[in-house]
Amino acid sequence: MIGGRRRTNRKRRASVAVEFALTAPVFFMMLFACVEFSRVSMIQHAVENAAFEGARKGIIPGGNSDNCRSTTLDLLSLAGVNEATVTVSPDVIDTNTDIVTVTVVLPMSADNGFGISGFLNGRDLEQSVSLRVEQSSLSSQPVGDGTYGF
Repeated sequence: MIGGRRRTNRKRRASVAVEFALTAPVFFMMLFACVEFSRVSMIQHAVENAAFEGARKGIIPGGNSDNCRSTTLDLLSLAGVNEATVTVSPDVIDTNTDIVTVTVVLPMSADNGFGISGFLNGRDLEQSVSLRVEQSSLSSQPVGDGTYGF
């Protein structure tokens, strides 16, 4: 009776080891793929947010393209992105500008945090945000009751 149990336990342990050897690589591959694509999603949202905030700096009265670029690059550096190219269109923002577009092109490389698998290396992540310029309708003269026209 005891010898029969030992034989069954040994067979069970051997089959568990074989099952683990077959399923573990698939499990870890799926786990690392989830981590990689989560990181891509996080960086994609960080790039989109940085482009949006940069465009916001350009649409306010007195905004310029240098403010757009520096705000965008500052936010990207907080997310660990080092090698992004930021393009602001138009290059000169003045009172005749209607729309400000900020485009961020980010190479997916190990320098930018894409170093786990190398699956996405060599590709570019591009995000573009366009916002309409705010027109200053504020009056510097008080309105009839002494308040300003805000």
